[in-house]
Amino acid sequence: MNTARTIQNYKPPTGRIARLVLNPLSRIIHGNAAGYANNAVGRRILHDCQRRAAAQATFADDPRARQLTERGYVALEPAYDRRLLESIRAQASTAFEDPRAFTTVGRHAVKPQRILRHPERLIPELAELLVPDVVAIIESHLRSFFDVEIIRLWRNYPVTGDAANVDHYSNLWHNDYDLVTRLRFFVLLTDGVTPETGAMRVLPISQTKRAMRRGYVRRDAIYGSARAVVDDVSSATFFTGNLGSAFIMNPQLCLHRASVPREGSFRDMVQFTLVPSDSPRRATWADDLPDDPEIPS
Repeated sequence: MNTARTIQNYKPPTGRIARLVLNPLSRIIHGNAAGYANNAVGRRILHDCQRRAAAQATFADDPRARQLTERGYVALEPAYDRRLLESIRAQASTAFEDPRAFTTVGRHAVKPQRILRHPERLIPELAELLVPDVVAIIESHLRSFFDVEIIRLWRNYPVTGDAANVDHYSNLWHNDYDLVTRLRFFVLLTDGVTPETGAMRVLPISQTKRAMRRGYVRRDAIYGSARAVVDDVSSATFFTGNLGSAFIMNPQLCLHRASVPREGSFRDMVQFTLVPSDSPRRATWADDLPDDPEIPS
C-alpha cells in the first residue's frame, strides 16, 4: 500500500451536490456524518481487502471485536511492560516542552493543543504499543489485515471561561469526515484521566444513528431531539483510565468529543490511524510514515 498517497488523498472530493444533497442524505441512510462517498468507497475498499486476505489467513472470532463492530468502540487494558510505558511517557513529556518538537494548534486565537512532529521518530518505542493482542482484535473486526497509516501524539491543555464552549480540539460532538473503515487505536500517556481531566466521550453506533436522524447537522448545529440524545450521559462512554489504558474506535460511525481538561491538568494521548489492507504489515512499517496532514507545514 502506498501510504503517503493514501494520506494525501484520503478524503473524496466534495462538490456542491455532495455537500447539499448526498451528505445530508447519508446522515439518514447511513446514520453518520462521514459523508456519502466515504461510506460507499470505504465499504468497497474493505470488501476488496477481505476477499484478498481470506486467501492468505483465517481471522479468529474475538468477543472484543464483536463489541467493536456492534458498538463502534472497545476499551482495553493491554498487558504492557511498565518500563516501556514509563519510557514513552518520559520522552513525550520532554518533547512537549521543546518547541522544536511540537506544533501548537487550535481553531481560534487560543492554541490549547500541542502535536508532536513525527512522534514515531522521536519515540521509536511507540510502535511496540501495537501488541499482538490488540492486532488480533482489529483483524478479527475487519476480517482482514491492516496498515498503520499514521501515528499522532498530542497534549490537550485547559481552556477556561466562555472559550471552553468553542471547538478547539474536537471538543464538540462530531463524526470524522473520512472513510468509514478507518479505525483509531488510542493509548493514554497520562494517569488519572477522567471527564474532568480531558477524557474523550463517545456515543455508540445506535445512539449516533438516532442523533443523525433526529436533527444532527454538524458539530455546531444540533437541533430538535438530537440534542437530548447527545446530552444523555447515561448512553455515553468516557475513555477514562491511566497510563497504558487503550481504546479502539471507529470515529466515523460514533459521535465523539474531547472533554476540556480542568485548570492545572492536561491529557496526553497517542493515536494510531488504521486502514484495511489485503496483506500483512511489513516488519519495518514504522520507518517511513508520512508527514501528518493536520500539522501546518
